[in-house]
Amino acid sequence: MNQQGELLRKANELQESSNKLLELENAFRKANVSEAELRANVGIDLAKEKLGNIRETRESAARFSMTGNPEDALAFAQSLEKTNKALGNGTQAFDRLRVKMEEINVSAANLSGDLISTGIDGAKTGLKQLFEDISSGAKESGVGWVVFGFFFGLFFFDRITEHNID
Repeated sequence: MNQQGELLRKANELQESSNKLLELENAFRKANVSEAELRANVGIDLAKEKLGNIRETRESAARFSMTGNPEDALAFAQSLEKTNKALGNGTQAFDRLRVKMEEINVSAANLSGDLISTGIDGAKTGLKQLFEDISSGAKESGVGWVVFGFFFGLFFFDRITEHNID
């Protein structure tokens, strides 16, 4: 039994050595690949990348045409920018402008949700301050509510103005 274990161990060592030798031979082949084969492989990789970008752009355009969502329009603009860069088409300035315009459209589409969520947060903060001012005697109740309403309205005015500037 002991002899069989020793033979098995030696066989495993030989197999491992053989695997390492095959790895070395494969690495040697890859290192000594001809310039023509190397250029062909790189060319194939570049072509596959460009074709993949074109497909992504077509898919995002189709998705946007089906949904009309601002997020899909932004995805299309970003994909088109990436594809144009990979293909060397178009100008980066117009592509970047297209992406920025779509980001503004997404922001505009999300304005109502943004106003609600930030308005609730602003109201919580304002009410906390109002109650602290009234309880500490720093402000009378009527004055505190006027100040709260003023700052709450100012908050919405600032956010809407910011949106209009965009």
